Amino acid sequence: MASQANISDQQLKQYQQRLREMRDRMIDEVDSTVDSIHGELQPEGDQSNAPIHLADDAPDQIDANIEVIETERKMMQQVQAALERIEQGTYGQCVECGQSIAPERLEVLPDTPLCISCAKKHA
Repeated sequence: MASQANISDQQLKQYQQRLREMRDRMIDEVDSTVDSIHGELQPEGDQSNAPIHLADDAPDQIDANIEVIETERKMMQQVQAALERIEQGTYGQCVECGQSIAPERLEVLPDTPLCISCAKKHA
């Protein structure tokens, strides 16, 4: 089985930094979207303490925002898994077949768990 030995320590640190930046950006996006949903559910000036349920008066934008949050959540899971692979010493190794993931693929998709051959099988 291949290991991340084919990735230099400097490259590994760069991937780790990129993945952390991706994670932080996604967290900011989710926070912003949640704030937007809160604003739509409880617009400024509405001082009512009556509980509001999403189904009561959910504008279309809320549904779209929820989809954004779900997408970001899935992406954050992938990024976190990649960070864990770095810690475990298996980053850059396909989780399915064990072969090395091409550096060009990692440059484009630093959170990818699959080599191109295995990714094509799932497409």
